[in-house]
Amino acid sequence: MVKAMSNAEESWYFTQNGERKGPISIDLLNSLVGKGKLDPVSDLVWGPGLNDWTKAGELEALKPAYAALEAEKVAAVVQAEPDAVAAPQPVLEEEDSPPPPPEYVPVPTPVLEQQDAEPVSAAEDNEVLAAAMEERRQKRELEQGLSRGKFIGGSFALHLIGILIIAVIYGQLFMNLGMELENSLQMAEQMESAETQKSMLSAGMLANAVSLIMTLVTVLMVISRLTNLGMSRWNFLWFMVPLANIWIGYRVVACPAGYANHTTLDGAGKGLAFLYFAAMLLPFVLIGGIYFAASSGAFGDGTELQSLLENLQSLEQLNQSPLPDQH
Repeated sequence: MVKAMSNAEESWYFTQNGERKGPISIDLLNSLVGKGKLDPVSDLVWGPGLNDWTKAGELEALKPAYAALEAEKVAAVVQAEPDAVAAPQPVLEEEDSPPPPPEYVPVPTPVLEQQDAEPVSAAEDNEVLAAAMEERRQKRELEQGLSRGKFIGGSFALHLIGILIIAVIYGQLFMNLGMELENSLQMAEQMESAETQKSMLSAGMLANAVSLIMTLVTVLMVISRLTNLGMSRWNFLWFMVPLANIWIGYRVVACPAGYANHTTLDGAGKGLAFLYFAAMLLPFVLIGGIYFAASSGAFGDGTELQSLLENLQSLEQLNQSPLPDQH
């Protein structure tokens, strides 16, 4: 006996006039049976739990629909010809023997069209079936990998948490050392001590570990997002190639699920694409604006800016200098 499958979310295939169609849900298969569009003998079905193509009438999940269809046909015949079903029995005389029973002649059961509703054409049936197949395909694409919204939200949350952790690490370090960030001279003197440099080294290693974890998680998220787009996972290597990383980043951020198959950019994708390329151009605009302002004298004579750069340079040299000898 064929195993019954009733899960409407599973994928089913069937043949109709020798043409294979699907995948569709088991509910839509039952709907086709109810319309008389699926012959129980000549049409075949195949789906989860079946090892081979099976006659539609032998599938347990479709038998109730076929039984209901047959009941409707019989009821319609009875309503149309009640005398043919309940014929009067002849009165027999006592001396007469009963006649032999007549041979069984099956009542023809033509396929009945709906009288109240307009008949559904084959073209309309094909449109409904195609819409169901497209809906199933889109749902399957969304179930694979990270969707666009999950990727953007997850990336934002990941980097926000990572930045907060690194800020806490260095903030705790400065609090333990009692540094005053406003006094650059005092900070430079404290940086010369071995204890401070060891603490800075430990904090730097911890911050680098957090950054490494963020990078690995980001790579996994990008690979999952490429799967959602219908692209090969190896495409994440394009992030290491200049200019090509802009192209692959655009697809990961803006394109909807299954973009590699249908190449259709929706409204949300167009908005995200605009923001993405605007963010790419923003640094160049800021650098150009700063250069123009500096060349036009907006920063004055540049003495304060030069002093700040010198302080930063001295701090960098202290960070790169070896630890003092403890002996």
